[in-house]
Amino acid sequence: LALRSCLLTVGPAVKELLSLNIEKTTIEDFLKLENCESETIVHVAASKNLSDVLEALLNHKDLDACFRLELLQGPAKNGYSALQMSLKHQELVKVILDSLSIQDQCKLLSTKFRDGTTAMHSVSSDAPTKTCDIILKCLEKASCETDIDLMSLVTDHDKDGNNCLHLAAQKGYWHVIDFVLQLFPAIQDHAKLLMTRDSVGNSLLHLMSVNFENFKKTLESFKNHEDRCFDIISLKNSCGQMVVHKVLTDENLSEENQLEIVKCILNAVPREKCVGMLKDLDSKQESVLHIVSSKGKCSIMLHVLQSLTKTEDVMDLLRCRGAGGKSVLHYCYDNKEMLTSVFASLSDDANKIGERKR
Repeated sequence: LALRSCLLTVGPAVKELLSLNIEKTTIEDFLKLENCESETIVHVAASKNLSDVLEALLNHKDLDACFRLELLQGPAKNGYSALQMSLKHQELVKVILDSLSIQDQCKLLSTKFRDGTTAMHSVSSDAPTKTCDIILKCLEKASCETDIDLMSLVTDHDKDGNNCLHLAAQKGYWHVIDFVLQLFPAIQDHAKLLMTRDSVGNSLLHLMSVNFENFKKTLESFKNHEDRCFDIISLKNSCGQMVVHKVLTDENLSEENQLEIVKCILNAVPREKCVGMLKDLDSKQESVLHIVSSKGKCSIMLHVLQSLTKTEDVMDLLRCRGAGGKSVLHYCYDNKEMLTSVFASLSDDANKIGERKR
């Protein structure tokens, strides 16, 4: 152990030692040695960011593939594996992944750390961008292999109930989400990823609603699959909110952004299901228009009502009763601007105006 500690301070010495004609059992026994912190020489090389040493160790000609994987997966006393120690350093991650087959790369990336996370969770939440890109390229290669369950790798939940896509969305790493979604071109796989729930029941689409461009791009990918799209949009979180409810109650979104997202949703939902979605109540017993009325979102009220072509649909929405048996009109009766928006949506046809006013 003293010799190993000394060698680690001089990278070339380690590489020279490994170049000697050492028997396989000897090199494996050497790499199994642990210090008082249960760290092997691979752990130490990773923790000290010694990429040249790590490369020499992992690429030794007599090192068995299974043994190499075990070295990288095994935790030290502090709970960190060699891979986990390397995630902040792109060169170390590249060395590790280059030493493994595609299959073993995926096994390593899916290995649970002691804290219940995997490398996929780490790179989606706090790893440097270049490290993340290296791992994403690894996934791209793996997507060409039929015997690798890539879906399980990216949807695996940590102890808090989040998968790597949820964490990426929470951090605003939209390029990660975009890249992963492109690895699953089949529409049913695309839908499955968007419907995965996080720790509070939000689907990935719920989380993506804070970024209009990505949200719009995602819904457009379902252009010819309206029913599938509706299944995703109508999915409720643990607060009984569909995406549209969550968007309208998000205080961090401006009314302008909320309006653009509502437009996207209405364009994506089949016409025959639109009114039903708009009438659906959340856990507070509020429909979309109840929320819009209570928050004074006049532009959204006007757009929603004008998007409907049938008089009976407009009346159906305005009569929809929420908490306390109150209709939408009860919610906005004392808001002159809101009432103006309601009646501005009415047709110029006198009979229809009379009917709607009643």
